[in-house]
Amino acid sequence: MTNYDQMRFELALQDAIQNQIHSIVTLAGETVDKYINLQNKEKSQLRNVLNVASNTKSVEVITNFIRYQIGRDKKEGVWRQNNFGHKVIEAIEHDLEQTAEQVIKKLPKEFSTEQSENERRRVHHQITELYLGYLNRCFYYVVETNDKKQLHKSLEATKEKLHKSLEATNANQ
Repeated sequence: MTNYDQMRFELALQDAIQNQIHSIVTLAGETVDKYINLQNKEKSQLRNVLNVASNTKSVEVITNFIRYQIGRDKKEGVWRQNNFGHKVIEAIEHDLEQTAEQVIKKLPKEFSTEQSENERRRVHHQITELYLGYLNRCFYYVVETNDKKQLHKSLEATKEKLHKSLEATNANQ
């Protein structure tokens, strides 16, 4: 692939990822909404995993670190409460893996033969890093405002808008 083709591929890839950003942000918000209790105020725990994600290219290293955090967490620390850590791992290994596959499928056909396992893994890592960033932001909001109700309300409104947008798109086809 020439430098020009590589640049075109990277732009197409970033565009495909941005087209999935809504689902990534929503997944992060839903994870916090469903599995975080307001009693826990350990904001640094999520920043630590985000730092690990920024310093590796491996999703497996990230999930391994989360498992380590679960293991060393206090009885009702951030990672153990309501199985939060396991739910984050599940989101990374399943939901975000599927999102990565959707991103790869959305690339223009001219790039489809260029896709390798390494590219899929790179996309999965990039999406995981985005997810963890949004997860950290949602968690920080909930802890600082002590208000999960507003997060929940916002998530429901966003889902409703997306549903209406999809209905309008389907009606126009």
